[in-house]
Amino acid sequence: MALARAAPILAPTWPFWCVSGIRDYIYQTVATSNGTQYTLSLWAQNLSASGGDVLTVTWNSAVLYNQAAPTGWNLLSFNVVGTGSDTVEIGSFDGPDYHLVDDVSLDIVPEPASLVALGIGALALIRRRRA
Repeated sequence: MALARAAPILAPTWPFWCVSGIRDYIYQTVATSNGTQYTLSLWAQNLSASGGDVLTVTWNSAVLYNQAAPTGWNLLSFNVVGTGSDTVEIGSFDGPDYHLVDDVSLDIVPEPASLVALGIGALALIRRRRA
């Protein structure tokens, strides 16, 4: 079963408050289709006055992002491949300040053949309206 559009996989804004040297994280295992390409995206903000906090995003333990998020809200987006059951982990390390994370989502990347079919359908509709 293909995942057409995932609801946000981690709901509302999550703050990460880290005690220096201790890692804080959230994770969720999601059902995916094996071999299907997805876009994992989230909004992140670093509220650290010192800029020392490190935000980490992993997909099945593979590190996608491992640095301080810029100040202000920023969209982070990653291309990943589903294996059937995948774990997304978002964490922060080296406080004492924190990051905010919001609107984490996982979307299927359309296949080129699907895009061609949509384009042909749109052209057919335009042509039909003109006739």
